[in-house]
Amino acid sequence: MLITLKEDAPKKEREALLLWLVSCGLHPQLSQLDEMPIIGIEKNLPEELNNELRSNPIVADLIETSLPYKMVSRVVKNTPTVIQIGDAKIGGDEITIIAGPCAIESEEQLVQTALDSVVKRFCTIEPSNECE
Repeated sequence: MLITLKEDAPKKEREALLLWLVSCGLHPQLSQLDEMPIIGIEKNLPEELNNELRSNPIVADLIETSLPYKMVSRVVKNTPTVIQIGDAKIGGDEITIIAGPCAIESEEQLVQTALDSVVKRFCTIEPSNECE
């Protein structure tokens, strides 16, 4: 389920809503889509809880969904998600290849892999370009 909040919802009221959801045995995740604050919950709620949420003055809408990956679903956000790490952009219309060892065999290997991370080795694959 996704709970969209009003853009002007005060921080204290958002926090109170999150605490209430936790007290109901849920694991809410607060996020931001464009300017709209949104709370993702791992499942749809019983009608009694839905009614309580609808009556909350900071709640703009409830979106029931059984789709996986709700926070990036086109049901909620119709633009591609792009994550930027340094100069590297992952997502959107570009294709990103992330590779590494299939298994970590030692702490030394893990540390070396982190040091030679995707961000450090980021490149665009074209016939005339090579990775740095």
